[in-house]
Amino acid sequence: MSEGSSVTEPSASSGPLAGYSAAIKDMYDIAGTRTGGGNPDWLRHAKPATRNANAIQKILDAGATVIGKT
Repeated sequence: MSEGSSVTEPSASSGPLAGYSAAIKDMYDIAGTRTGGGNPDWLRHAKPATRNANAIQKILDAGATVIGKT
């Protein structure tokens, strides 16, 4: 994922966070995106994550939609 781009990660259709959107700090892996921890050099060399970080998966399972990284 490059700076300024966004990601929409599918979420559960119901749950306590259904209908809410979340922007994720760039220290958590989101499947298919690169994680740089706010460091452009790390981001440039990072490979896309193969799975979501546990914390992100819990947010998705609760129904929130991930719309991007910050």
